[in-house]
Amino acid sequence: MEHQFTYEYLNKNPTGLLHKRDTVNPVGPFNGRLGVLIDKEWLMITPNGLGMYQPPLGINREMHMRTDFKDGADNPLLWPQFYMCSDPWLCCIQKRPRDLLDPFRPLYEPVTWSNFDTSGSPSQDNQLGKFQDISLARLHASAQKIIDISESQSWGPSDALLMDFCCGLCMLLHCLESLPFVFNRLHLTVSETQRVAIEMRAIIDYITVYRPRMLATNVPPSTTA
Repeated sequence: MEHQFTYEYLNKNPTGLLHKRDTVNPVGPFNGRLGVLIDKEWLMITPNGLGMYQPPLGINREMHMRTDFKDGADNPLLWPQFYMCSDPWLCCIQKRPRDLLDPFRPLYEPVTWSNFDTSGSPSQDNQLGKFQDISLARLHASAQKIIDISESQSWGPSDALLMDFCCGLCMLLHCLESLPFVFNRLHLTVSETQRVAIEMRAIIDYITVYRPRMLATNVPPSTTA
């Protein structure tokens, strides 16, 4: 029977992962409705998912930076993340709002040459310029909402984590307000500002919305938060 629980066997016959399933009690937030083997050391489970998907580059993937200065295809901002104890907020990252008037939409908008304010021709790659005032104001307003929430209460064990994110976000905003950049460096700085703000919002959502639901015993795991 031992051969039925080896990596090689379960990789071909994943139903063996369910050999001890509880057929009486409902699935809880820390149970597995579905499971999949990632490699010989990692098993991934979900309490309410209808399917399990690998990152687009597979198991043995390399990180790279895209031309829009986002990380590669495994970027948590671009690809839904599964729950991980080390970074539990990554699975709480929200996708780009469809509503053009959503206050957090500027956190997802790409940088273009029209956002690059220079006194000369914007076609020169090595010319210094600053983030356009209107674009900066919109980005700052979105980020400030998240900063205000983070400063509105104590977050217990997560205080230090949110403080680090808040300091980093404030520093990036200050750089955008004060320093001139070449276009590529501006693009990178704006992208990093957006990433920090989006992750910071996800941390707050995880603490205030998702973790309480995970710990609740009377909320069905299929319920959408």
